[in-house]
Amino acid sequence: MVRRARFVWLWYWVGMLVVGCASNASISPTPRNATLTLLGWTLTPPTATPRSRLIRTPTPRVTFPFMPTPLPLTVGPPDCYETPVGSLWCFGIIHNTLLVPLESIIVRVYLVDQDGHLLAEAEAACARSVLMPNEQAPYGVMFLSAPASMVGSLAALVQAVEAVNSSITSLTIGDVQFTKHDPQDADSPISVLSKLINPANSSISDIMVVVTMFDHQGRVTGFRQVRLQDHPALASGESLLFDVTAIPQVFPVNTVQVSAEGRRN
Repeated sequence: MVRRARFVWLWYWVGMLVVGCASNASISPTPRNATLTLLGWTLTPPTATPRSRLIRTPTPRVTFPFMPTPLPLTVGPPDCYETPVGSLWCFGIIHNTLLVPLESIIVRVYLVDQDGHLLAEAEAACARSVLMPNEQAPYGVMFLSAPASMVGSLAALVQAVEAVNSSITSLTIGDVQFTKHDPQDADSPISVLSKLINPANSSISDIMVVVTMFDHQGRVTGFRQVRLQDHPALASGESLLFDVTAIPQVFPVNTVQVSAEGRRN
């Protein structure tokens, strides 16, 4: 009887251990309340990257008094650029690797010195109001000045909320092209032309387009958000040509990414 009791208790504790591991390996469904559930996803700070126009130095040792929990939502490290007036723009990419649409996505950008000491921080919202599964969109934040001892920048997710019953949907993008306004000028603004297609079964209005620019190393050099005021609605299956001028923080532009979203009517 004693051996049998020990055997039963052993299987009991093994069962508890398996259940505990399974609950830590995935996100459990949450009940739908009147208030949307704040997922609170955060990421371990990525490798610090030196900003443009600063001497490249070894990666700083981060000594923040917290350890964000790694979860399956990708926030790319920011690329930072000092402007002629001394301010600092930092850009990055958020990639939704989850199976649910997300909204209210907030990223916090940190500026650090060689020893990993925090010099400044600021929050930035995702350029898209709703990010569908497997979609990505830029974020950007401007600091009024660049700390003299700064050698790197980090980014961590502050919040993301599951978009429940949202009327926002993505448009299909086709035929993306971009050209310089002045082919002879290396620092000329670019003109981006693309086609927006409504894949929904209903019309879509309040359309917002996001144009993201990258250099030859794949770093984000800027983005532009444009809301189409002259086109109140796009019928189901209808397409629309979109043309906008964009100026990056660093030239030349190597690739351009266009995404768009709107509200189903």
